[in-house]
Amino acid sequence: SLFGLIEKEADIAYSHQEVEAVLVNEEMSQLLDVSIGDPMLLVHSVAYSVTGKPLLHDTSYYRADKYTFKNTLHRFK
Repeated sequence: SLFGLIEKEADIAYSHQEVEAVLVNEEMSQLLDVSIGDPMLLVHSVAYSVTGKPLLHDTSYYRADKYTFKNTLHRFK
């Protein structure tokens, strides 16, 4: 896996992810087999090492009707 290859060089500590609602454009309509103007999710992710060095940047598109967003938040004092 990609993460397996990365972890041969550095330990992955955490990832920051941003999820944005956008509308399907013509290119995404053809790739995802959905109608132009339908809602979709644009997700930007960056994985970081234990020293805070960015290791992986990813931009992904998800069909809004096929994606479930789940999140667990922790509060540390």
